[in-house]
Amino acid sequence: MLVAGFAGVLMTLAKTTLFVLNEFCAGGRHVAHNDLKNFVLFYVLPNGLWIAFPGWCTYWFAREIVKGIDTGSGGKVKKRV
Repeated sequence: MLVAGFAGVLMTLAKTTLFVLNEFCAGGRHVAHNDLKNFVLFYVLPNGLWIAFPGWCTYWFAREIVKGIDTGSGGKVKKRV
């Protein structure tokens, strides 16, 4: 179940990052007509959340997967630096 969650949030993170990078590389032609308030409220804030939350979840799932691998490989949790 951890691997499915990890894959899901990683794909969501990648999709949103590519969406934002596509707009950036296009010179903002789809959002440049907005004033700063609308741009932040309707573009930066939602996309920022769609990057921050899956990014945090990706880190959490990866940490849990590594912890499970370490626990299953010898019975003890190895300390990582």
